[in-house]
Amino acid sequence: MKYLLLTFGLFLAAAPATAQSKTTITTEVETNKKFTFSAIVDDDRIPELIEAFAEITDSDVHPDFRGPWTKETTEGIRMMLNTERGKISIKYRGEDKSVIATAVEKANVVRRILGIDDAPAPPPPPITN
Repeated sequence: MKYLLLTFGLFLAAAPATAQSKTTITTEVETNKKFTFSAIVDDDRIPELIEAFAEITDSDVHPDFRGPWTKETTEGIRMMLNTERGKISIKYRGEDKSVIATAVEKANVVRRILGIDDAPAPPPPPITN
């Protein structure tokens, strides 16, 4: 019995505190023919996601909105919000560099509102002799 209580006590002492971590997952791909950006956040950051979507789509979005919402520009930039999944995404498939630049600007707005740093630059290619 002593060992059981001791083991249980050690288990409780070693168990991590149940604090919710703030997680943000982002992906971004830019090529000559497409641009995609997405961010996934925890539930407590949904209001920031809604604010970002409202700004990039120039829409009035109620802060309590829940569900999916998709909006597309005349240039073909598709912006999607899904509060149930905590996700916002921006997609463009095409070769127009000015439209890709506009999509990148929209992604930068989302980054600013969510407080996401720019991704580090990829490492240079290896030097071959």
